[in-house]
Amino acid sequence: MTNIEITVPSHRGRSRLSDITIDMTAIDPRAYGAESTNSTGMAAHGGGLRFPLTFPVNFGTPGTDGRVRFTNTGTATTYLTLVVTGGMSQGFSLKRVETGQTITISRPINMDDTVTLETYYGTVLLNNQSSLSGFLTEYDWFQCPPGETCTVQFTPLGTVTGTPTLTMTASPAWW
Repeated sequence: MTNIEITVPSHRGRSRLSDITIDMTAIDPRAYGAESTNSTGMAAHGGGLRFPLTFPVNFGTPGTDGRVRFTNTGTATTYLTLVVTGGMSQGFSLKRVETGQTITISRPINMDDTVTLETYYGTVLLNNQSSLSGFLTEYDWFQCPPGETCTVQFTPLGTVTGTPTLTMTASPAWW
């Protein structure tokens, strides 16, 4: 509740002070910290060892795990914005590694398409226009609790063309 002091003219032309109380509700009462953005492509194997071994040993090009991570340093649960770019012939899956919660889109994603998932609202949009909610075959929406690191595994489904990418944006949140 917020108290506001205002001046109200009286009926005799003199002013007087009055107190009023206004009840307000914040749609989202959390305070947010600096936004963090992380991106990954799909998981890929590294180069590995070549035989016969020669010294110094060369382990080859490192692979990628196809994961993005965010640590919520705040005191309130925060939500993620996940943006996936195509192309994947049968869609993709996003899995929160720590809990197993999964979101799967079972629909071809063209190379020039962008799919935006908002975990706060539980929405998924194709090219910021069309809802893809009818193509969600798994929709266990996840968030990032306070003090936890959230790791999201990106798995393209079907044949891959181009360079599919997952970008996660989030901010720590406080009450």
